[in-house]
Amino acid sequence: MREIYRRDVLKGSLAAALAPSFPKLAAAKSKRRFIDVHCHFFNAADLPIRGFLQRVVLADYAATDSTQHAGASLSLTIWKGMVAKLTELILRRQTPTAQQELACLRGASCQGFEVSAKSLSSSKRAKVNAGDLRGGISDVLQEHYRARQEKSLPSPEAAKNAADVDDFVDFVLREMKAKGAAAPGASSKSMKSLNLRSTADSIAEFIASGRSFFSRYFAWAATLTDYRENIVKTYYSLYAKDNSRLILATPALVDYNYWLEDQSPSALRDQVELMGQLSLKQPSPMHGFVAFDPLRAVRHKPEEEAPLDIVKDAVAKHGFLGVKLYSPMGFKPTDNAEHGLVFPAHAALSEPGFGAKLDHALDELYSWCHDNEVPILAHSTQSQSAGPEFAARAEPKFWGKVLSAYPKLRLNLAHFGNFSQALATKGDATKQFDKTWEHEVAVLIKGGKFPNVYADVSYFYWVLEGSGNKQDIKAVKKLFAKYFEADPKVERLLFGTDWNMTGKAAGVADYFDNVEAFFRDIGLKEKQLDNLFHKNALRFLGLDGDTAAGGRLRNFYQAAGKSYPHFV
Repeated sequence: MREIYRRDVLKGSLAAALAPSFPKLAAAKSKRRFIDVHCHFFNAADLPIRGFLQRVVLADYAATDSTQHAGASLSLTIWKGMVAKLTELILRRQTPTAQQELACLRGASCQGFEVSAKSLSSSKRAKVNAGDLRGGISDVLQEHYRARQEKSLPSPEAAKNAADVDDFVDFVLREMKAKGAAAPGASSKSMKSLNLRSTADSIAEFIASGRSFFSRYFAWAATLTDYRENIVKTYYSLYAKDNSRLILATPALVDYNYWLEDQSPSALRDQVELMGQLSLKQPSPMHGFVAFDPLRAVRHKPEEEAPLDIVKDAVAKHGFLGVKLYSPMGFKPTDNAEHGLVFPAHAALSEPGFGAKLDHALDELYSWCHDNEVPILAHSTQSQSAGPEFAARAEPKFWGKVLSAYPKLRLNLAHFGNFSQALATKGDATKQFDKTWEHEVAVLIKGGKFPNVYADVSYFYWVLEGSGNKQDIKAVKKLFAKYFEADPKVERLLFGTDWNMTGKAAGVADYFDNVEAFFRDIGLKEKQLDNLFHKNALRFLGLDGDTAAGGRLRNFYQAAGKSYPHFV
């Protein structure tokens, strides 16, 4: 992703790494109630991890490629080398699949994993994970340099990847020297003449200690290898320690397999069952959004369960509230059959009518969601696409035709508030509101033609540490004022964290309070803030009265022998 706000976030993070003096926006925890309509609790086994890391982490490269840090430019080769080690670290840690975690929850042995969700306290688990992170980084570095010494690289491509890792290691060594760490007198070229284990241990200790610019990426990767139950506990420890502020979290599953031409170890059906069970174990309500991929619907084999049937079962039997769509993988919300639209070759397979088949699968989903009052969460920003030409397929205006056919469809257009199109133009950004995707959302909302269209502010960059210069933040606040002309009572904005995606960002622990402080500074009053942080979500999710969603959830709790939580 190359939008200007992404660049500012990462450049600011560099500055924070050198002089961590970011002023906290919120001095104290408020008593406001929150519903987090957009978060994730997946682990690496739920993802096609190589493609996922490349798209998520390398999206940050454009933000820093011209920035100097530790005496060197953060080049693409450094980032690629880092991602290679992240991927290797995750793959070697044998992340538990959904099926294996289900067995743990049923009381079976959790052998084969270094941390048991049942056997360790949270404090002891944290210490084990920290030590294991150091050891894991050291191991992957040692293996890399043994292969270099033995010249056992199997191909020119492997040699190129190894050179990228060398660049990454040299970068960390420069960081260590600049920060006065116990740095070995080494470079990637001299590793073979040193005590390899000792050198790798020193580098790993530095990264795991949090002092490297890339430390947070490795800590995030380590989180992704844990049990989902522990990932959920980490989230609640951050945002709901007293179980009073967080009314509800609605974590979304993701399904990138078919577009990234890779398969996650965890089957989608197992992820659904696991999330349903975990939702009954939390201190405050947690109910998911199930992923739907139209490409899976087109390509699944006759003997396999149809993706729409998985969606229906998740909502009817496993406590799920809605459906997650991720169009930057390569599809538009509709009109995929239009002439000239390009798809990945491995997806389309040169098949006549491929786009029309995607449209048919999506239309079946929309019809069912519309008739059964099931909300849809749609990724609506230019990020993390399966290819550079696909990010634009998340544009909000493409939903207009869908909504005309299904005017009461419950729709959340995610990641509102970046205003990247305005900030990327020359001149006064505050005069460019009509060029933004946020303006397109305002068009859908204004006048009440589509009463169930919302937008969330998940992964709200402007409140994270190093979130851009003051001029841009000032412009963003003025651009919000333009949006509020279409939504003066703030009845269509929703709150979300996008956790655990925000796990690699600095300052995420204060996210709830800093988002509130940001909008309070804009001038929102208490009723408007209440709408933003929980009341709008109740309407969007259908939990504000005698509704179809409320009825389904009551049946879910009754079947589990538990009391309905009453969200209002």
